[in-house]
Amino acid sequence: IAERRHDIGMLRAIGASRRTIIGLILAEGVLQGVLGTLIGMALGYGMGAGILYLMRSLYRDFLHLTIGDPVLEPALFVRTILLGVGVTLLAGLLPALSASRMSPLEALRPVVPEQSGRRITRSTIAGVALLVVALLALFSRNARAAGLGGLLFLIGLVLVAPVLVRPIAAFFSQVLAMIVAREGTGELARSNVVRQPGRAAVTASATMVGLAIIVAMGGMVWSLSGGFLGTLQKSLGSDYLFIPPAVGVWGNNVGAKNGLADRLRAVPGVGVVSTLRYAAATANGKALSLLGIDPTVYPKVASLNFQEGDPATAYTDLGRGRALIINGVFAAQTGLHPGDTVRLTTPTGQQSYQIIAVASDYLNAKVQTAYIAQSNLQRDFRKSEDIFIQLNLAPNASAAAVEPKLKAILKDYPQFRLVSGKSFFEENKQIFDQTFLAMYALLAVLAAPSLIALLNTLAIGVIERTREIGMLRAIGATRRQVRRIVLAEALLLAVIGTAFGLLAGLYLGYVLILGLGSAGYPVAYVFPSNGLIAATIIGILLGVVAALFPARQAARMNIVRALRYE
Repeated sequence: IAERRHDIGMLRAIGASRRTIIGLILAEGVLQGVLGTLIGMALGYGMGAGILYLMRSLYRDFLHLTIGDPVLEPALFVRTILLGVGVTLLAGLLPALSASRMSPLEALRPVVPEQSGRRITRSTIAGVALLVVALLALFSRNARAAGLGGLLFLIGLVLVAPVLVRPIAAFFSQVLAMIVAREGTGELARSNVVRQPGRAAVTASATMVGLAIIVAMGGMVWSLSGGFLGTLQKSLGSDYLFIPPAVGVWGNNVGAKNGLADRLRAVPGVGVVSTLRYAAATANGKALSLLGIDPTVYPKVASLNFQEGDPATAYTDLGRGRALIINGVFAAQTGLHPGDTVRLTTPTGQQSYQIIAVASDYLNAKVQTAYIAQSNLQRDFRKSEDIFIQLNLAPNASAAAVEPKLKAILKDYPQFRLVSGKSFFEENKQIFDQTFLAMYALLAVLAAPSLIALLNTLAIGVIERTREIGMLRAIGATRRQVRRIVLAEALLLAVIGTAFGLLAGLYLGYVLILGLGSAGYPVAYVFPSNGLIAATIIGILLGVVAALFPARQAARMNIVRALRYE
């Protein structure tokens, strides 16, 4: 629309109504939306199939799971089309209304730079208010309030961006002048950016959203990786694991009587053997997986990751009376806390158990689970078979001497697979790395809209300043200097968007971690220092890449034609 002001003015001058102008622009939006949606659906299917292909062998080898082709439901097509076309129409609505209000005389005049760069407008005040509310929501540590605050934070940054464009551009133009810009080109680039602070703010906001998602997801990925791998190390860090075919879905497994554990304990060089037992139950009307542990032996080979309760006394208390340790998912679903009482439906009738702590382990992090003493599991649920075994070697024992004996015993129990704790950790770490690698690829794709926004703004700026560029060339400016001006302008826009993106990304990343905690997956927040560095580099590269075509276009402009441009 900025490029076609004169065309719109001519249409209005020869009698085109406001409705005609709005319909013309919205029709373009529909065409662009349909085309973009079709291309996006094809690319999305290809990306999904590619990710599944990369992870298929990993899941087959390590988790014994078979992954098929992407499944596309009809509802997904409908949502995709509605979003693809709807967003394009929505994006064109405000420009269409703005263009329709433009009088023919106003549209035919040359573009006048905005004069609102330093004014504090109502939008600015509203933006500041939204930022304050968002920060208060974050400090409340309430996941729902912080989630809403994340949206308010983004909107607030967009609203205050026009006022911040001028001071940020003034500061970084001096830095650019010392690094890449010479002979006043940095100052010219700054003046071009602040000439249209509203447009610069919109471009910076597009960059902000892309980079904010990169920083936020990066922070969540690093936090999840460290949190889950730490939980894995604590709960499954024994020397050897005897793993059934299915983990987490314990009811599908065939267990073993106590004879297997006794035979393992009798092997020379074996130190401690801890077993896990399973029973299905309902608690307060909700399905619950009960895992029986020996409170005395289990802490010697593993440890739960505690969110509430005292880890020093929890295992001892578990063996006294009817007591439960519930995991985070069950606590989040029921709102139960240590000290509360829950009624379990058992084969012997309903029994009341007291909750003494909230803690989770790696294998059962996603399933509603409670940990119970094996003595209570046998008394109330009649379950005594072992479905999972962990083993530690005795001090100074040789793994090379003990392992063949363990394998020989397991020949009588083919339902178990012997894995060293170190190997199991490396397998799961590799799965995490592969999964997060796919997420990094998706994050890279999210940088594309920022690049397009920068390219679009720079190209429009070059078109609008055709005569100005012609004047610079006429009074002696070289093509290299013109290219430097456009490059410096692109870098300024990228830096502004990057600064906003880093702030928003840190906020959103912390909100995501709070959300995981409220859903029963507590993870310690890891400050994404590497993500900030990566986002900064990506932001600068976006500015450089976006400037290539407009800078080349401006440098090759014919001087005479440029001076005659209207």
